Amino acid sequence: MRFFIFIIALTIGHAASAQEVDPTREYKPMHFGISIAMCQAKMKTTFSPSFYQTTDSLYSITNQGFPGIGFGGVLAFRMSEHLEFRTLAMLHLLQRNMQFQFKDRKDDIKMETVSFDIPLSFKYKSDRHKNTRFYVLGGGRWTHDFQSNEDADLNPVKPIVASKKNVYFYEFGSGVEFHLEYVMFGLELKMSNALNNALVKVPGSIYSGSLNSMNPRIFQLSLLFEY
Repeated sequence: MRFFIFIIALTIGHAASAQEVDPTREYKPMHFGISIAMCQAKMKTTFSPSFYQTTDSLYSITNQGFPGIGFGGVLAFRMSEHLEFRTLAMLHLLQRNMQFQFKDRKDDIKMETVSFDIPLSFKYKSDRHKNTRFYVLGGGRWTHDFQSNEDADLNPVKPIVASKKNVYFYEFGSGVEFHLEYVMFGLELKMSNALNNALVKVPGSIYSGSLNSMNPRIFQLSLLFEY
């Protein structure tokens, strides 16, 4: 982590003090690059009426998010001086836990995600000041979870909460890009919220039966290197 902070500080200092680098780069109709992301996976849940009917045995349901990581590639198409359309295909490794507190026990359920994500977004950039630009972005994301148990024959007695294979998100964020001699370095903060209910209902299960909806969330800090 300290290494990343050092690289970011060094980049900001260099971009702010240096003369304008390669002003023609941003006029290319298309550019590409790679991205590394540090993520925080969370979950928003709502309870079903059956949860309140079983309060004599099930006391509470709590969610816990964990740090994760993502990596992939970015492809951007220039639409105007300040606007571009971008896709950023990534592989994410994430984990979320749910804790079911019963009268006589506590069940911790791990929900591990290995997903392939394709976000599609519009990026609006400010005027360039020397080698620095700020920007905002917004769009949608499709996620396919390879770890999903949606099609599995789940035992209703086992402490399992399954999520759907395909989840759709809306996302928004902001960032800053630094034009360096050989690469454009970007630092981006983004939040993604699921649009559809990712919960897989298992008949007879007190775990999925106590929930009405389950909507994943992702907070993401990305480092982008574009050419």
